[in-house]
This record gives sequence, C-alpha cells and structure tokens, in this order.
Amino acid sequence: ASASADAAAPSITKASAADVGATQEQPGGMQNLLQGAFPVDKMQNGLGAAKGFMAWGFGKVVEGASKVGDKVAEVDFAHEASKLAQKTDQAMQTATNKARTIGQDLQPGIEKTAAALQPGIEKTAQKAGELAEQMKPKLAEAGENAKKGLFKAAAQAASTAIWFQSLGSAGMESDEEGDT
Repeated sequence: ASASADAAAPSITKASAADVGATQEQPGGMQNLLQGAFPVDKMQNGLGAAKGFMAWGFGKVVEGASKVGDKVAEVDFAHEASKLAQKTDQAMQTATNKARTIGQDLQPGIEKTAAALQPGIEKTAQKAGELAEQMKPKLAEAGENAKKGLFKAAAQAASTAIWFQSLGSAGMESDEEGDT
C-alpha cells in the first residue's frame, strides 16, 4: 500500500531518475519543476531588494568619495593659500631690504648735496636780509606817501561836501521845493 501511495502521489523530493527524464520530455517540464522549486515572484522581490541595497550602498560610497574630494580640495586650497602668503611675505621682505639698501646708498649723496647747498642757502639768506634792509627806507617812504595821499583825498572830499552845503544854504531851492 505504501508503494502504491508513493506512486500515486509523487513528491518533488522523492523524484526518481525516471520522473526527471519524464518531465524533461514534457514541454516546459524542467521549467515547471524549477519554477516550483524557486518561486519567480519571490526571487524578483529579492533581486529588487538587493538592487535597492546595492544602489543605496553605491550612493553612500559616491557621497563619501565626494566628501573626501571636497576635503582634499579644501586642503589643497589652504596649502596653496599658505604658499602664496609665504611668497608674498618673502617678496615684501626683499622689497624692504632693497629699499633700506637704496636709502643707505643715497644717504652719503644726500649729505654731500646738503653740505654743498649750505653755503648757497646761507648766502641767499644774507642777501635777502640785505635786500630787506635796503627796502626799509623805500617802504617807509611809500607808507608816508600813502598817508599823505589818503589825507589829501579826505580833505578834498570834505571841502566838496562843504561846497555842496553852501549851495544849499545860499537860497537855492530845488525844483521840487518851488513846485509846492
């Protein structure tokens, strides 16, 4: 009875070589057997989940690589800025040293020029003092002449004013006074 039960209900686990050969001869037999062993919808769900996990993992790797690239760029920028600052400092030091050297080189020439000009400056100051002394009498005379001229002009203005007053007191009436 057990042999007939086994023959009546063949199971997938107890498939014999004859059953496998028979399923291979039937159209789609092996495919049906594999579909039964591996459900396609569950495999597709599993593959979709694996694909999503791989995409997420790859995205995280790309994001991490991007952050590392940004940090490397920042470090490179800071390094370049530091180099530029050092070069600028060196250029400033060189320019300062050159200016100091030029100043030191010019110092003797400036002192010689000042020494050569000193007698001329003293002579010019002396001549200016002499010229001022010579001009004092002429300036005093010009001041006196200006005073005399101003007093003379004031005296003439006063005499003209008196003359106009005398005309008015001599009885001459203006046209306007006679009309009223």
